[in-house]
Amino acid sequence: MAKKEIPAFITEDNEKNSLLKSLVENMARKRSSAMEQFSEIKVLKERGYTIQQISNKVDLDFEFTRGIVQLIEHGEAKLLNAVAASRIPITLAVDISKLEEGTVQNAIADLYTQGKLNGKAVEYAIRLVQQRKIGGKSTASRQVKKRTVTAESFKEEFDREIGRQQKAWQDLKLTESRLHSLEDVMRRLVRDDNFVTLLRAENLNQIPEILAKAVGFYG
Repeated sequence: MAKKEIPAFITEDNEKNSLLKSLVENMARKRSSAMEQFSEIKVLKERGYTIQQISNKVDLDFEFTRGIVQLIEHGEAKLLNAVAASRIPITLAVDISKLEEGTVQNAIADLYTQGKLNGKAVEYAIRLVQQRKIGGKSTASRQVKKRTVTAESFKEEFDREIGRQQKAWQDLKLTESRLHSLEDVMRRLVRDDNFVTLLRAENLNQIPEILAKAVGFYG
């Protein structure tokens, strides 16, 4: 209920002194810590204010405020503390908070704050976890085994997955190189009239369309 009267001291002063007093008051006022601001955001959200309204009231960027609200609503105290201490960006903190497994969240956050994973590596690690390629659930004899994931064990598994994908990429490039070599050989052969005549004589002049187009051979 709005009050019609409030307790106050009324003084008269000239404009110059009023401005000076206001400046001194602003300089003397204690600056809120990040966690105090986050607490204010929590209270405002509980009172029904929109994120835009909260952003305006606490004088913080809209996207930053929205991220803090998401962390608060998911009860991510550790990630909030990390953001408050500027150890992890709000965008990464929000992405990490979306992971289901708490120990995996902690492992990724710890690796980032320790400088063992950069921002892009963290984003990639999150995608791998969501795809259950690392740090996910494992099964044995129809029962799900719950594993305790540490920063060290997660990093080892992450490095193994990166190594596996690098090996797959190298194999792909090798296969691609061999196919290019084969294509080059075929292109030379189909330009040899004697070879083409032999193929026709043996009724072997039908080759896959994709290869025929690549080497310019039409039977």
